[in-house]
Amino acid sequence: MGLHLIPVPNGIYENQMNKVEAMRVVDAIVEHISMRPEDSLGVVTLNIKQRDLIAELWEARRKSITQAEDFEQHWDSEGMGLFFKNLENVQGDERDCILISTTFGKPPGVSKPRQNFGPISRQGGGVV
Repeated sequence: MGLHLIPVPNGIYENQMNKVEAMRVVDAIVEHISMRPEDSLGVVTLNIKQRDLIAELWEARRKSITQAEDFEQHWDSEGMGLFFKNLENVQGDERDCILISTTFGKPPGVSKPRQNFGPISRQGGGVV
């Protein structure tokens, strides 16, 4: 129970996306489905581009995951289907497990990530 950090040290932030992190989120979805199918799941991102990227990568990957269709059908029938939402559209949604993609990482050719955290840096941004 609780919060778990999954570091993605080689992530690259480019054009409001982090493809390395998105691929790791998809891996985490696969791990969840195989190890915790009794728990519902949602994916939250801090922007729309990252949300769309993860959803697209999941659609390509899910075809090779034998349990994916059963997992999705079960939770859809319970009204708790797998979702991909950006921060602004997730309020009130509950799942047993939520994967959060922060998207942050170093831009190409830079040694440190920017210290601008988008919506969560604004007043009230950390309030859920």
